[in-house]
Amino acid sequence: MFNSNKKLGLFGLLSLIVTLAFIALVMAHQLRGEFAFIATVHEVTCKVDTKRDKAECIELEELSNKLININRKIDTKELALCTVARLIKINSLNSCSNADVAVDLYNEINILVNSMEVLEKHN
Repeated sequence: MFNSNKKLGLFGLLSLIVTLAFIALVMAHQLRGEFAFIATVHEVTCKVDTKRDKAECIELEELSNKLININRKIDTKELALCTVARLIKINSLNSCSNADVAVDLYNEINILVNSMEVLEKHN
């Protein structure tokens, strides 16, 4: 009789764990859906253009690559600029959802590229 209760208790514990895991999965799926809904509502109500964000991130990555792949003698200032470009590229690949940040970085990289081109012409 004791062995039967032990099996029943073990079965009950196992079924409780499975049930809780199932509930957690269902809730996680539902939360993911709610977050997607919230993101969609934010995009519509705040008039966020995610395609523009993505395009700016791609342009930013291309400009970063342009700075990184400079094939000439690198002095200290240029080395610093290339290091900054690498850091920006890593950050932009991880998350680039903030349009203002993307635009600011894009503008900064453009300024850096233009400055480096002017330096090349004078050297």
